[in-house]
Amino acid sequence: MVDIAFITDEPGSNGFARKARGLAEAFAERGVRFDAVYLKGLGEERAEGTTREVELGAPRAALATPAIARYLRRARPRLALVNSGQLGPAAVAAGLAARRPVVPWEPAFLDRDLPSLPPRMRVMNAAQNLLYRRAPAVVAPSRAMVEWVTRHRGVPPQRVHLVHNPIDADAVRRAAGERPAPDGVFRLCAVGRLVEQKGYDVLVEALASVRDELPDPWQLTVVGEAGIWRGSWEERLRALIARHGLEGKVRLAGYLDNPHAEMARADVFVHAARWEPFGNVLVEALAVGLPVVAADCPGGPAEILDSGRYGVLVPNEDPRALGRAIAELAHDDARRAELAAVAPEGAARFAPARIAERLLELARDLDF
Repeated sequence: MVDIAFITDEPGSNGFARKARGLAEAFAERGVRFDAVYLKGLGEERAEGTTREVELGAPRAALATPAIARYLRRARPRLALVNSGQLGPAAVAAGLAARRPVVPWEPAFLDRDLPSLPPRMRVMNAAQNLLYRRAPAVVAPSRAMVEWVTRHRGVPPQRVHLVHNPIDADAVRRAAGERPAPDGVFRLCAVGRLVEQKGYDVLVEALASVRDELPDPWQLTVVGEAGIWRGSWEERLRALIARHGLEGKVRLAGYLDNPHAEMARADVFVHAARWEPFGNVLVEALAVGLPVVAADCPGGPAEILDSGRYGVLVPNEDPRALGRAIAELAHDDARRAELAAVAPEGAARFAPARIAERLLELARDLDF
């Protein structure tokens, strides 16, 4: 019998697969039998200690219920978590058929994204709403997401549980490497896909409003590529940057294999998102020891920054307030040093070991 299983489409860089990798070591240290279950593959299994990788060889999410149900009957996990995307409804249906606890882990305020998504995603959302109400529980990474699941999905509040995303701060720091010596440039950094959600247009407007108040020279580096289904936000951003004459000040770096090395060069990390279900990059910035300025948007930023203890929060979608906060922090060496000093403490609250314990508590509570 397996203790914990994670069910997702395939290994790789998707957020749920990263959660699985982040928690595998924490589970192994506790002797917890952990399965990383992938929809795709050739049906192979690989084991190392108490951790297994299981490939189901299913063709696609919509047809995955039988394969997942067979796995659940064979492995009998105490708790199986599933990526709440197209695979979520199929996995919950499999759990009901196999009488095993399959719990979706919500990653997004899906209703905010629906207007720009293909029609089939609306069908998926309806299937999620229907089946998640029958799941033994749903987990969400922030208090705002817990409230959203209750309101939008119609899941009773006693069955919606807060489980933060696990972030391995030590791994982030290793990837970031040593902070380079100052080169005389005041550096800002932002990380995330080039989509409406991330608010980069707000950030560009904010910097345009204080361009002459920032230490000279200064530069913003944006790490991230354009998302699918949402039009070319990269083109919009480049046009906005050109309109404000900031071509030499704002650099769109695109996708980087190791964004943490770029973050380590920064003096301040900025997060201007319009909404953010959790905010992994904020925890990663804290892990690197960066002072943070973030929009107090719906979702996780205020929770991660503990209402301002670990970073500066500004009103959401307010370019002037964001610009003022960046300019003030740029000229306040003592405040930046203070935030940098407490940043690792803020990141430590989301250590995989802590999240692993929370999931084991949930498994005990469900008691299948």
